[in-house]
Amino acid sequence: MPAGRPRKPIERQRAVAKGDGITPGHEKIHTGQIIPRHNRVIPAAPQELGERGTLEWYRVWESGITWLHPDEDYHWIEQIARAYDDIAEFRAKIDETGLIVKGYTKDMLVANPLIKEVRQLEATIRKCLSMLGFSPTDRARLGIAEVKLQSNLQDLQSKTRKNRRQDK
Repeated sequence: MPAGRPRKPIERQRAVAKGDGITPGHEKIHTGQIIPRHNRVIPAAPQELGERGTLEWYRVWESGITWLHPDEDYHWIEQIARAYDDIAEFRAKIDETGLIVKGYTKDMLVANPLIKEVRQLEATIRKCLSMLGFSPTDRARLGIAEVKLQSNLQDLQSKTRKNRRQDK
């Protein structure tokens, strides 16, 4: 394993690259491996999930169908779905009791403790989604790169060439 700084994520390299995909350091940007589209079956949601959890279960599987694996990623997605169910319940209770409630001593008002729980569940969701590769940087880290066939400039150039050939 080489020592030194880790490679810059592809998205950062693209931000400073010229239209031809060459970085200021004269490196060609490699997009990583191409993940083909698979006709995978989405696993059935656990029966204990509520309405919001079931909805998020299918959203996550559909969004990551090209790289998620039912055997390996099932538990991460289940954790996300359960967190969404808990958040829905906590938010309903917060709406019922209010953002501020009586504290331990009953004479002092404090922020509803469920707000902290919601924030922790949101952090859990972010962590799980990151582990599964749901941000551009996470996909680059995992080697799942976005593949763009042509840049806008290359697209314009090919259209111009095509029009010139038709005019002749």
